Amino acid sequence: MMDIIEQSGSGLAIPAQVHYVARDEGVDAERARVAEDEVERRRAQGKLPFPEFDPAERERIENKLDYPPKGSPDAKK
Repeated sequence: MMDIIEQSGSGLAIPAQVHYVARDEGVDAERARVAEDEVERRRAQGKLPFPEFDPAERERIENKLDYPPKGSPDAKK
């Protein structure tokens, strides 16, 4: 069977996997402390980067995203 496949100028895909192993330096303790301090500062000010919109604002922006976008196969026609 393989001879016929090779004579035709073709071949078969052979499953393969490649694993890369790297050493992780881990988290830099000083940079982690600075980041944690910044999050705590923002939390105390009520300014975390994840907005908590009030109900009226949620209602105003609900269903405003054009998704799936016009022209894509799943777009509403």
